[in-house]
Amino acid sequence: MIAFALLIGIPAAMAQSAACTAVTPSNSAFNATLLGSGISGASGSPNGFVNVNLSLNGNQATVTASSLGLSNITGISLFQGQPGTSNAMLIQTFSNISNNFVNGQFTGTMTLSSALISQIQANPSNYFFVVTTPDFPNGAVAGALVPTRQQLITGVLPAQSSTSSSGAFLLSIGPTNGTGNVTLNYDIFLNGLGNGTITSLQLLQAGGITPLLTLNNVTVVNNRIVGSTQIPASLAQQILASPCSFSLGLNGAILTNGSLIAPLAASNEVFLAVVGSAQGANGSNFKTDVSIFNNSALGVTTSSANTFVQFFPTGTTNSSASVTAQSVTALSIPARGTTTLRDVTSSLFNGSISGIGAMRILSGSSVFANARVYNDQTASGRGTFGQFEPGMTRSQAMQQGVLVGVGNVTANASLGRTGDPRHAWRCHRHSDDHSRPLDAHSGAARRREWHIQRNHRRHGHELSVLPLGQPDLCVRVDRRQRQRRRELRNSVRAVILCVGRPAPAAPPLGS
Repeated sequence: MIAFALLIGIPAAMAQSAACTAVTPSNSAFNATLLGSGISGASGSPNGFVNVNLSLNGNQATVTASSLGLSNITGISLFQGQPGTSNAMLIQTFSNISNNFVNGQFTGTMTLSSALISQIQANPSNYFFVVTTPDFPNGAVAGALVPTRQQLITGVLPAQSSTSSSGAFLLSIGPTNGTGNVTLNYDIFLNGLGNGTITSLQLLQAGGITPLLTLNNVTVVNNRIVGSTQIPASLAQQILASPCSFSLGLNGAILTNGSLIAPLAASNEVFLAVVGSAQGANGSNFKTDVSIFNNSALGVTTSSANTFVQFFPTGTTNSSASVTAQSVTALSIPARGTTTLRDVTSSLFNGSISGIGAMRILSGSSVFANARVYNDQTASGRGTFGQFEPGMTRSQAMQQGVLVGVGNVTANASLGRTGDPRHAWRCHRHSDDHSRPLDAHSGAARRREWHIQRNHRRHGHELSVLPLGQPDLCVRVDRRQRQRRRELRNSVRAVILCVGRPAPAAPPLGS
């Protein structure tokens, strides 16, 4: 049981220093992730997915949408209320007989009242989109709006000892709910906290001693504190305008010095849509390496980038602002340096994760990240082969929607082919020792390509070798299927991503 006390004294609006970055949520661009589970009674499409972008310009509302797993879409409409409830109210249908989905894509613009625009901007989570089809006339998929840019704040917690590492935390502030209060979600991780209770969790003005918010007797589980509370909208606006003017404080006997204080900072976020490990068909053994680069300004700073890393497993929609990551950890990346984590299921989160899911990396610094998803056959002496997955911003992740991951099916099955393994594709690293990426025209690449072609032509196969601009070659082997090569060449990126079953997990879109 957590008791909390909110003190009445809230500081007046503070001048923002040049070094303090404000948290600037978007009030003109929103996204929605539409799933079958969002339909009332969970009676929607089990395999359908639609990503919706809503852009507001004056009284004009433009909707763009991309769909997967749905056919013959009949309409897309905006409702007021909550997805999955039976008392929602239809607000506006954007599609019509002359403008509907074409090849899974839709764009339409409508004029909305100024009052409605203001209501959406004030409380986007109270509005959701529904897409219908002939098979699901009452709704195939549905999902609530969230701002394209979330109200995220992060910070670094000092290490508890010389042998332990520093921690990190994430605060997210929800939109106003019309009551004068907003929700403050917190997720705090610090090695050495263990399990137990801290006396209080506090929000303070930087340099101050009087708390603005106090939560008493807060539970710690596996070095982590997770929860939410309500704060006045006025205090939330001050925090968002100048986060570094505030600090987070922890107090309790389980802390080495009895207390600690950490400043707040606006957070950046990077998504890796598919990470983890999985056993696939024909003895395939998929793993993921993750690299994080500290993009600090060259010659300007020598500071490390402290990151808060979250893992969201497959099977969850992660569409709620209060969604909790299954596992979290904190990492420190040296200035202009890169930290590479081999096989994240064993090198991160103390080996507590299994399977596949999505990863989110948050930091007050500028960081880049990518993942290499590969089939590890080193045990049989055949090395590894796979592809790189770039880290994405929130808007990029939501525009691309759910990336298809690696499942326990053959690659050719997802392409509508037979189960003949001669019709499978493979990606081969140019450099066997992984130490130097080689371009597609290097001698090593040509020798590898020639070897593959010679090997398969001996068996009467047609072959397409497709350089991807990454240090990989994508090889498609077809038995005299010449008509497939033009299609494959024009959609090679989709082929690389669309291997296996749909989606481990949608990126955490609402937190």
